[in-house]
Amino acid sequence: MMYDYKLHLVIRPHGLACGSSQLASHHEARKLVLAAPYDSFVSVMNDYVNVFYPPLSFFADFKFPSYEYAKDITCPTVIYYSEDDQLVRVKHTKALIKSFAKVTPEVNALSSHTSHNGVYQSEEFQSELFGLTLEEYKAKMVSQTPQSNQ
Repeated sequence: MMYDYKLHLVIRPHGLACGSSQLASHHEARKLVLAAPYDSFVSVMNDYVNVFYPPLSFFADFKFPSYEYAKDITCPTVIYYSEDDQLVRVKHTKALIKSFAKVTPEVNALSSHTSHNGVYQSEEFQSELFGLTLEEYKAKMVSQTPQSNQ
């Protein structure tokens, strides 16, 4: 009997690891959950390293063109991002969202003042990872919090 991995496979990269969305473009998965994703590593780096002329793309070995992989993704996709992300700026996430051709991703903008790492650490994102509603996730976290002896 063969193991049907697509019933269980949930791909959940965060930030710069979102280049691994290539995996979802080549393999069936139950879900793709992206936190702070970007269109391409080169475009993100060009925001920070603008001393190169021509652009950084001529020097980068690893381009991670997520926008190319997004065209072939067919599994349900959920995206979490923050307008205040200072590492992966929102323009890169919005460019990636426009790249999806076969599926319309569910897009969740987190509350303001959420940092890049805060996207992954947010209750909204964590509840998605566990397949729970936000209320179920909060209840689970409360039940796992050690109670102080009073």
